[in-house]
Amino acid sequence: MDVDKTEQNKQPKLNADWRGDISGYNYRRPAVDYRFRSLAEPEDDSEGQGGMNGRALPLSAMVNKYDKKLLEFMVNMHNVLKGDKISIDSFANIVEAIQSMKGEQEWDYLNALVHPERAKGAKIPSSIPVPSSSFQLHNSVQISTNSSGNACILFNPYYLASAGAGSTLYLNNSPGLTGSSANNGFVPINIGQVIPPVYNEFRVVSASIVVKYVGRFDIVQGVIGGAIVFDQNITEGDSNASQPNQTLAKYGDFNLAMDAFYTQENMTLNGIRELYFPLDSTFEQYIVTGNAKTGFGSMIYILGGVPSSSSYKVDIYVNYECLPDSAFLNYIPTSLCTSTSSVSMDRKQDAVKAVQQHAITDEGAAKTPMNDKASFWENVKKTVGDFVPGVNDLIGLLAPQLKPMMSVIGAIQDKKKSW
Repeated sequence: MDVDKTEQNKQPKLNADWRGDISGYNYRRPAVDYRFRSLAEPEDDSEGQGGMNGRALPLSAMVNKYDKKLLEFMVNMHNVLKGDKISIDSFANIVEAIQSMKGEQEWDYLNALVHPERAKGAKIPSSIPVPSSSFQLHNSVQISTNSSGNACILFNPYYLASAGAGSTLYLNNSPGLTGSSANNGFVPINIGQVIPPVYNEFRVVSASIVVKYVGRFDIVQGVIGGAIVFDQNITEGDSNASQPNQTLAKYGDFNLAMDAFYTQENMTLNGIRELYFPLDSTFEQYIVTGNAKTGFGSMIYILGGVPSSSSYKVDIYVNYECLPDSAFLNYIPTSLCTSTSSVSMDRKQDAVKAVQQHAITDEGAAKTPMNDKASFWENVKKTVGDFVPGVNDLIGLLAPQLKPMMSVIGAIQDKKKSW
């Protein structure tokens, strides 16, 4: 593997602000130029540059901006470690930059959509950003099945209010729910969507609903399934009045879920998880609190489960971006959503498409961390190593030296704390 020595000798200064301009490195082998291409770049390779054998790499082979920066850090780390004398400060700067990058990645718009459970503080990238505040609503409820072991949930995440008892989560566990015919039993239940009157407008950044079985293993039975439904009738209802929404009665027939484009059915122990994604640009516009924006909905059903049991837990995660009331600007911090906490504007569509490919999974997907240490280098090999020659060899050179260096840095940091 040949590394451009000119770029190597530049040794750009690295610090926690990893977004600085760092020159890239081109890895070459005869007749092939492996050049990183932005997802936004056109795939015109008339000059034979930018892909395998002169062809543009397919979307599945693209590496994102974090992979590219990580690769640059790896090369610089290798340069630091291979010298006769190792500069601990230089190595520590690289480690600090990688840690900063990993923290920034959790705020990325794509990760906010795919992992809403871990995306507190995320915002929607906007061409004309305005100062806003963001927070995450997380609530858990346990639901019961009817005597046949059936229940059904409908959820529209796009709702926030500052008064009343409104809710856009509907539960149907009425005695007549069979799963094979319509049933008028969908009643709104409170999940904490009504907050103090500190915000005037809001929009939803990302959201998920997770349903899992939390009962005894020796009596577990049935299936948990769901679908993404596009319905204008999943609007707010009064959770205190407990009046069924008659327009939702058709979802008592679980076959509607099986007919949907986004659908899945799992064994009870696997649970289910559904992700929200915007349907069009209007879902990025702020709306006045107390209103619901309809069109997107999650449907989850339990069929043949444990009869008359409260062994099913529902977790709701919604990340809101809000415009505070002027009277509270002295208490609620606001900030602009810049490119440092989002993907670039021209890649927003790619982010939404990526979420649509994982719109429904089993509930275990919510527990998968974005940046766990155990799989850190494996992810590098998987996303970069298959397309850039020599990366796996580079990782092999770095790995044996990282542990002692990290120990030294840790000891120095502990010493500084005691001074």
